[in-house]
Amino acid sequence: IPSKRESRRVFDLPGDARVLMYQTTWGQTTSLRSDFEREFDQGFQATLEAAHALDAQLIVKIHYHDLRPEREEYYARQMEAAGVAGLVTRQHYTYAMRAADCLIAQGPSNMCLDAGILGVPSVYLQTEGFDFATSLPARCGPDDLLGTVQETLDSPPDLGAFIREYNSVHPD
Repeated sequence: IPSKRESRRVFDLPGDARVLMYQTTWGQTTSLRSDFEREFDQGFQATLEAAHALDAQLIVKIHYHDLRPEREEYYARQMEAAGVAGLVTRQHYTYAMRAADCLIAQGPSNMCLDAGILGVPSVYLQTEGFDFATSLPARCGPDDLLGTVQETLDSPPDLGAFIREYNSVHPD
């Protein structure tokens, strides 16, 4: 597993910068319940606002099921318009995660569990009717994202219980 320092070197990110990682999602069957594209856009706009307010670099990691080729350009344009520095990638998931100080996931993603295992705190944007059964990781709506990310960065939670519960089928 690459170190934070090595991951930032690979992505050419300043070693002392604050780095947020945004994990996108994709329109899966459960998303047929509402107009999920608007929900995704609101989450990403809130992420851009948080990155700008925190003067953070942003890594946008496109979900591997999102096969639309125009997504890289879409996210890059949105970042530029918001004045947020960083990068967009489909690959290098572990490097992106290790470079981050905090993961922001769209919905209660398995990526939050991966982040915890790798020692990266996470926050996810809630999606109607879907949540982890535990109190961690932190979760909020788009309007509360900046404060929730700031609180998570200031006092990273101990994710041990969350990791143990969701990995209990593999106790070793």
